[in-house]
Amino acid sequence: MGGRGTNHLKHPGLLKRIISSHYGQSPDLHSLITGNEVEAYALPMGAIARMIRSQGSGSPGYITRIGLGTFVDPRHGGGKLNTCTTTDLVELMEIDKMEYLRYKPLQINHAFIRATTADSCGNLTDEHESVRADIRVIATAARSSGGLVTAQVERMAATGSLNLRDVVVPGALVDCVVVAPDESQHMSFYTKYNPSWSGEVKAPAEGMPAMEMSVRKVIARRAALELKVDQIVNLGIGMPEGVALIAGEEGTLNNITLTTGKCSAFMHELILISNRGGDSWRPWS
Repeated sequence: MGGRGTNHLKHPGLLKRIISSHYGQSPDLHSLITGNEVEAYALPMGAIARMIRSQGSGSPGYITRIGLGTFVDPRHGGGKLNTCTTTDLVELMEIDKMEYLRYKPLQINHAFIRATTADSCGNLTDEHESVRADIRVIATAARSSGGLVTAQVERMAATGSLNLRDVVVPGALVDCVVVAPDESQHMSFYTKYNPSWSGEVKAPAEGMPAMEMSVRKVIARRAALELKVDQIVNLGIGMPEGVALIAGEEGTLNNITLTTGKCSAFMHELILISNRGGDSWRPWS
């Protein structure tokens, strides 16, 4: 997975800070983190999404009990991954004699988002994307921060030709559109365009590959035994992926609804802040 996605950003001096909940898809960045070449945080993905939303809405942050007593609690490191990371993004506070964590809003200087189609006014649709991943919220937060928004798309459309109900990011939030003409760049989470991922078709369960026998399969099968008819089940990344495969093998997918978390697929997304000139650096100001 090296050389793809955020791995492209491994250049000396390019990054100041990385905030994510999952670095497995970004192996090229690991050496920057362990070598103290970049500030790095590991925070809950849901909290990161709400930190971005807080910036867009002008709220004081995301206040929750999620993370209390864990490594994201400021008393236990505040989610910092190395010694050069010193800024506190999580604050311990008390409300009505109960402890809470406040995840502070994230200022975004430049947001990079992906969609499928853009018109000449910058309105975006995402018909080929597997996960919307809060791209409108991210664009709104960048605009609230006085930052810029660049969108990568597969194709352009005439102004006024997009169905208004399909527009996921309005052109007022988009500063720049980049068309990626090479089909190899039309990827969603390291996989080329797949209509079953975007919900355009439903892949037949009998076409799902069977898991090879391993410890992971035994664990996944044990977890799958807990599934009950008509349940809605949220699956994360890693071991939980096997639960869906086992459900397919057992022919039970039609009896349950399996979902991904607020980016258990959006787990790859990193909030990236440039190091040039500090936090206030603006590329085209």
